[in-house]
Amino acid sequence: DPTNKAFFNPIQEFNRDLSVAAITIYQRILKKEWEDRMVNKAKRQAKKEWKEEMKKTVLKNEQETIKKKSSLKIIEGLSATGLRSIRYFNEIPNVNHIVANDLEEEAVEIIKKNIANNNLTEEQIRPSKGDCNFLLHRLASENRLYDVIDLDPYGTASPFLDGSVQCVKNGGLLCVTCTDMAVLAGNNPGTCFAKYGSVPLRGKYFNEMALRIVLHAIQQSASRYKKYIVPMLSLQIDYYLRVFVRVYHSPKHVKTIYQKIANVFQCGGCPYYHVAPLADENSKGPKAGRFDGFSNCPECQSRFRMGGPIYTGSIQDVSFIEDLMKLIKSNQSQFGTHRRCLGMLEIAKQEASFPPLCFNLPYLCAAFKTAELNLTDVQNAILNGSFAFSRVHCHENGFKTNAPHSFVFNIVRAAIKRYEDIHGPPSEKRKRKYADSVRHLREKASTNDISFDHHSNFHRLQPGSFLPNPEANWGPQARPSN
Repeated sequence: DPTNKAFFNPIQEFNRDLSVAAITIYQRILKKEWEDRMVNKAKRQAKKEWKEEMKKTVLKNEQETIKKKSSLKIIEGLSATGLRSIRYFNEIPNVNHIVANDLEEEAVEIIKKNIANNNLTEEQIRPSKGDCNFLLHRLASENRLYDVIDLDPYGTASPFLDGSVQCVKNGGLLCVTCTDMAVLAGNNPGTCFAKYGSVPLRGKYFNEMALRIVLHAIQQSASRYKKYIVPMLSLQIDYYLRVFVRVYHSPKHVKTIYQKIANVFQCGGCPYYHVAPLADENSKGPKAGRFDGFSNCPECQSRFRMGGPIYTGSIQDVSFIEDLMKLIKSNQSQFGTHRRCLGMLEIAKQEASFPPLCFNLPYLCAAFKTAELNLTDVQNAILNGSFAFSRVHCHENGFKTNAPHSFVFNIVRAAIKRYEDIHGPPSEKRKRKYADSVRHLREKASTNDISFDHHSNFHRLQPGSFLPNPEANWGPQARPSN
């Protein structure tokens, strides 16, 4: 109903589809973990008398206990219309109850109407009026912890992170959306530092840095309570980002978490960057990191800018993503955006094994003042050099590789040489317009033999990986009126 002041955004159907699938897979994981606990308990009690065929009997006898222990209690902290909570309850198996909270009285009344209209009770979905932070801290203080906490605010989720990591169970799932991409992408570094405790570097990494800044902020909140995070899935989608992380309690593990935190040094004249971790790992455990500093970029001699800190651990869990893809493939009628989900998840799975951050091909070419390169050439050159290549989920012109930066830059030099061998070099007049950084990049000798020949392991994009927007002006709607 367009006259309702409660905020419902049809554009985030992809977000809601993905969230239903992710929480469903989490529920299956939780059930499997409780089954393993029951079996291990029986093994300890049986000792030498244990036989593997006893496992089925144990699971059958403990079926009710496992079902109860793996039943999900969910909080949707900023519920608006409550339709997401209703979908969760109807589509996710073994949900105990969901708290649908909103600050606005009118929104809570709409939640109640929607619950009734969908033949559910207020015991199954519990309407709650109040500040999300107050709700989370109150429940945490009463030790009433929840399995899943979903935060989908209009803007930043940072004010709610502290309460969320306290209110979630050990091993629980946080589902966090942030829509303030202009801040996270570097348009307002001071604002980003105030909200997330990190300084972004603008426009270089197709918002992967934004994802890692948010994960760093969640980890910082968790660390204060002797907890650490394990990212399961991290995606930048349209104008927002969405992360799914599990939160565990371990004072010992938290002491080593700084080895997954780093600052980023970005050249001011080209795409060269260096990730400097806060800790180096050795045989005796992590110790304070060292930065073999350089004042100028080794490729173009420009000065460096520093950003971060960011989270540098893995931000995708391959097993979790594979289970997600199986679920969506087998239930396509349930997920209206299944084509896009599967395309994006396939690329996210490819990214998982690569180092932090990525290359931006248009920016890479712009640094050399050339347009004579495409991702097909880049992929073949990297594979022919015996390195690995992956696209990135957040933009069709981004890529990752384990090749050294010097090799990537030499690919561009080889492409320029290939073009100039046919069409000749640029005129002296044009060369005089080049900035010093461009001259350094183009004149530096290549130290690699680059081949653009087709490689047998070349892989094309899956259909649906980068679908066009379904309608014009696709983006965030106006903030709901008060």
